[in-house]
Amino acid sequence: HPLWLMVLTVFSFFTSKPRAILAFLSACSLISTIATYLLSRTLIRLSGGGRVIASALAAYVALYALHIFTGGMEVILTVPLLLAVLVVAQKTEWWQRGLLQSACLGLLISAMVLSRLDSIMLAGLIFAGLLLNPTTRQSLRRDHLLGLAIGLLPLAIYFFSNQLWFHTWLPVSGMAKQMKFNHLPSDPAFHSLYGKQKSQLLSVLPVMLAIGLLPFLYRRLTAIQQ
Repeated sequence: HPLWLMVLTVFSFFTSKPRAILAFLSACSLISTIATYLLSRTLIRLSGGGRVIASALAAYVALYALHIFTGGMEVILTVPLLLAVLVVAQKTEWWQRGLLQSACLGLLISAMVLSRLDSIMLAGLIFAGLLLNPTTRQSLRRDHLLGLAIGLLPLAIYFFSNQLWFHTWLPVSGMAKQMKFNHLPSDPAFHSLYGKQKSQLLSVLPVMLAIGLLPFLYRRLTAIQQ
C-alpha cells in the first residue's frame, strides 16, 4: 500500500525515536477519526438523513474506525479517503463543472487506491454506478472524461512502474499472502470471514440490516444513490 509507506518513509527521515513514532501515529489516528466523522455525517446528510440521525451514525462509524486505526495500518488513510470519494461522487453538480473538478475526483480515487490497493474494486463499482445512471451518463462531456483520466495518472504510473521494474502489475505480497500465482478467487479469503472473533462480526450487523431494508427504501433514493 504505497501511500502509507510513503508517509512513514518521509517521517522516518526526521526521527526514529519510538515515542515520536507513537505520537505521530496517534496524531494521524486522531485526525483521520475526526475526518471520518465529518465525512460520514456529510454522506448521510446527502443521502437524506436528518441532522441528529446523521450525527449519531457518524459517531458510530468514527468510533469503530478509531478502534481499527489503533493498529497503525494503512486504513488510517483509506477510510477517510474512501468516504471523501463517495461524498464527491454524489455531488455530480460539482465534479461535472469542468476539467479541474473532474480531475479532483480522479485524484481522490487514485489516493484511495494507492492507500489500500484492494479498494480498486470499490473504485470500479463507483465508476460502474456513475455510468449506469442515465442522468449522469448523458451529462458526461469530453472534459469530464479527460479530467478523470488526468486524476488517475498517479495510479497508472504506479502500475506501469511495477510492471517495468518488477514484471507484475501488483506487488508480489498479494500473491504471497494467498499462496498462489494467479488472479482466480481464493477459498482462504472466504474462510477467513468466519475465522474472526465474534466481537468483530458485530460490525457486520449494521451492513446486513441495511441490505435487508434496501428493498423498502429503494424508491426513496435519488437517481445517483440508486
